[in-house]
Amino acid sequence: MCRSLPFGEYHFDSGSRDNIDNFFKDANLTPIIAAESMSPQVLIKMCQSDLGITIAPDSQLQEFRKNGEFVELQIPGYVISREYYLIYHKNKYFTYGMQTFLDYLRNQFPQRTL
Repeated sequence: MCRSLPFGEYHFDSGSRDNIDNFFKDANLTPIIAAESMSPQVLIKMCQSDLGITIAPDSQLQEFRKNGEFVELQIPGYVISREYYLIYHKNKYFTYGMQTFLDYLRNQFPQRTL
């Protein structure tokens, strides 16, 4: 499918770009890049306009899942994931809310250093 359909790719500065490029490399595929954007919404709009396909974050597809607008294909055996980091200034005063949130995260993710 990817050999003949235009593909909406994330900009080279995007955190998802390396993961997607590695997916195509591992699958020995070279997509036909029709558009490049930092915005998943732009790439989704490309698909809505029937201009190609893309890989989009699950969080951006909930609305389309409800109305059945897109066909979603799971890629068996391949998971694209990213890491996010919680950062804060080490000398900054924590409000009660900030401390409560940090305590919650420590309880939810005891294997992580927070």
